[in-house]
Amino acid sequence: MPSNQAPKLRFNCYLLRPGITNVEIALRPKYRPGGATQLKRIPAITATLGGAVAYVGESVEKTPKWAENLDRTFPGVGALVTRSNRMVIFLPAGERWFAVCFGYGAGVLEWDRIEANFGLRVAARKFDHEAVTELRSRRIDASARTQLVQIPSGTELRDLGVQLDGEFVRRMAGRIAASDGSGLSGPIAASDSIAFRSQTDLAHVQQVLRQLLTDIETTAAQDEFEFIDSLEPLRESEQETKDLNDSLAKSILDPQETGTPYLLEFAPPDDVQIDEVEEIIATRGDKSETLEEYTVHGLRKALQTLGVRRGTNFLTNVRLMAKGPEGEPKSMMLPLKQWVIFESGHEDFRFVLTIGRWFRLKEAYTQKLNLDLAGIHDVTALLNLPPSYLGEPEGSYNERAAAGTPNLLLMDKVNIQTTDGNRFEACDLLHCDGYLVHVKRYTGSQTLSHLFSQGAVSAELLNEDAVAREDFSNQVLQRNDGREISWESSPRSVTYAIISPTGRTIPADLPTFSKVNLRDFARRLRRMSFEPSIAAIPLVAEV
Repeated sequence: MPSNQAPKLRFNCYLLRPGITNVEIALRPKYRPGGATQLKRIPAITATLGGAVAYVGESVEKTPKWAENLDRTFPGVGALVTRSNRMVIFLPAGERWFAVCFGYGAGVLEWDRIEANFGLRVAARKFDHEAVTELRSRRIDASARTQLVQIPSGTELRDLGVQLDGEFVRRMAGRIAASDGSGLSGPIAASDSIAFRSQTDLAHVQQVLRQLLTDIETTAAQDEFEFIDSLEPLRESEQETKDLNDSLAKSILDPQETGTPYLLEFAPPDDVQIDEVEEIIATRGDKSETLEEYTVHGLRKALQTLGVRRGTNFLTNVRLMAKGPEGEPKSMMLPLKQWVIFESGHEDFRFVLTIGRWFRLKEAYTQKLNLDLAGIHDVTALLNLPPSYLGEPEGSYNERAAAGTPNLLLMDKVNIQTTDGNRFEACDLLHCDGYLVHVKRYTGSQTLSHLFSQGAVSAELLNEDAVAREDFSNQVLQRNDGREISWESSPRSVTYAIISPTGRTIPADLPTFSKVNLRDFARRLRRMSFEPSIAAIPLVAEV
């Protein structure tokens, strides 16, 4: 390295929230001046950094536990000591402040003072979508699936089948094109913070951070990363989260008090298979109550019996567990908050509770999502499927629908052979116009996730497996007892037929992340040259 070139360090930069002028409040109380372990304050000696100041601390030397325990076997190991150092530089950039952390510096920050997702918002605008090297995320629906993808050389995530819509992304790593103009180059890591390597020239780092602020305020995210830019997780300690918990609690206990929320549903966690559940027990202290029905109404009645009348503590101290026919656990004992989905919003943001966490979603994203879903063909009138009765099993409904409709053929529980010897159900009902109809009663996001996936997997196998196509055709011919159903080629339309109470509009009244899931699977179907469609089946009392 030339002697006149400063060495490079890795800078990990967090953006403080707007309006903060006294940077000390961004430190946890015990690290502030006068705190139990206050940090040493060191102002910058140059005025060009606009009042930058550093806070430095170090822990006392201590012997690691493992060294203490192993000293009896390996004498002398117990003399080892460790010391951790931490440093935070508060660096101004325009009217905002950044916390630049070294060592264990991030551990001294008061997280409520840090702007969430800043690094990811930068990545959504700056990353080369074909050079992503790492992604850590969790699916925001009832499946709550987590994933970690690492590609040392970098690639396009779509090549790996990764869709970012509906993903709670916690970290991304990748590269920014040298022609970007932001002053960043080389590998970049993004989460709440942005981490990059740069020369140890704080004036240059300050310039880079100013430019990043300008970029996220004046430019839109790339299409591939739009969802990342639109979603922000809320921290439990934030006042906004506390207000949302209050609204949720009132909506559960007394819906008349707050008016009707945008959406409130009882939604068992993903590990709960409802068809295997005999009962769901709600517990509060030493009291317990069985839910009469797996709905918000059933939950309200159980809470009344348990003596819950007001407040928000019941969201966490009331716990639910699903049990099977023999009383065996069919789920973990989880706080009530993880058994409901709640949405509310206004013209700028939508707030969503799912998988037990609160998220803020830009309303512009929701509007675009609804517009995209409007492109999915609604075939309710065309198929003219009969209503489903309360308490009627899906299998019984399928049999009744096929028996009473000449244009439908019953394919429920008909196993189709594949090339590798596996079997699958191609659909529940086959319509004479080639619609593969998959039927599911809407009991929450989990059932919809299963429905959407079932339709896509069926289409993929019929599209790619010649043995499956031939066996499906044969099965149709065997069951086509004089009906007006002909079969000459594979069907090219997948219909999601959703049984739901009268008055619910499908898909407009679905939870946001079920809509995201539906759009994702619709895109997958179109890539396979299948046309996705929706049909609503009203749920009525039997007459």
